Amino acid sequence: MFIEYGDVDLSIDYFNTNWWHISTLDIEFDIVKENGEWYVLCDAKLKEPTEDFKIVTSNKSRKIKLDEIKNSVLFIGP
Repeated sequence: MFIEYGDVDLSIDYFNTNWWHISTLDIEFDIVKENGEWYVLCDAKLKEPTEDFKIVTSNKSRKIKLDEIKNSVLFIGP
């Protein structure tokens, strides 16, 4: 629970086009205060195989105002 906001919920959508591929998802969250405003910093790292069996890594980062968190979605995938 975050003191000023109660529970903080963030929606994360992950889209995997090949359900048989095993993906690894590492997500880190930080809550910071900047200029009197609270933000959630989201960093997501996705590792997944390609059709030729190589592993590719993609990164998504987002800074979301805590007041707008319920209307925000972090989308991960192709």
